[in-house]
Amino acid sequence: MRDRPIQLDQYGISYWEYRELVCFCKQYQHKRMKARELLGVSSPDMSGMPKGNTVGHPTESAAIKRMVYLEDIELIESAAREVDGGSWYKSLIENCCYGKPYKALNPHDMPTSHRQSFFTARKQFFWILHRKKLELRGT
Repeated sequence: MRDRPIQLDQYGISYWEYRELVCFCKQYQHKRMKARELLGVSSPDMSGMPKGNTVGHPTESAAIKRMVYLEDIELIESAAREVDGGSWYKSLIENCCYGKPYKALNPHDMPTSHRQSFFTARKQFFWILHRKKLELRGT
């Protein structure tokens, strides 16, 4: 799929900030998978041999990692829900996170079949996501 950069200057988002947001969204599927993996209980292999040179709390570390993944997932999903009352949610997630091109999106998942309306919604999604990430950082 060819990823064409969109102009978000009117939203105060530079080209590189936009690229960062795109990469953040592309990690959505990976973060969902990792969060699911970290849900289960894990323990080190019981081979009788000493393990590693670090002292830690593996369950606590896994829970913290999972929480970070879930926060990122929620950030993306909440931004998609905010665009036009959530009417573009599924299409935005499929396009921005999974890389599904506009032509392959299900028209029944969109409130209108106007191509320009989708790309306007996509710009709003990135603007909302950018704003939410800035709020999270406290800037």
